[in-house]
Amino acid sequence: MGDITWTNWSRFRELRITFDNPAQLDTVEPENWEDTLRLGLAVNYQASDAWKLRAGVAYDSGPVKDEFTTARIPDGERNWLALGFSYQPSSSLSLDFAYVYIFFEDRSINKSEPLTGNLKGEFEGHAEVIGLELNWKF
Repeated sequence: MGDITWTNWSRFRELRITFDNPAQLDTVEPENWEDTLRLGLAVNYQASDAWKLRAGVAYDSGPVKDEFTTARIPDGERNWLALGFSYQPSSSLSLDFAYVYIFFEDRSINKSEPLTGNLKGEFEGHAEVIGLELNWKF
């Protein structure tokens, strides 16, 4: 199986913070994100009548160019690895399990702005997602 997903990130033009106090001006940070593609491939293997095994990989291009990287949202490219299974002991009951590990691209920032000063740092990260589903048909 495979999929291609397009995300319209370019609509996220700015991050705006508004205040209830009319004397305080909005804080606006331009984001300038780009649209992205996510490409995925997966396989299902029917091991028996009751068991189905699943595995997949995906690549998700990052919407943030280096010059627009911020500490608030240090997004970048992502690589996904996924494993899972379905167990169906009867026609009315099934259990699905999935585990996903997402590797985030390491990013760095080195900016100097007159009002906020210098910001220098590195970002790294990952995410783990676990899904469990019980289906009962009656």
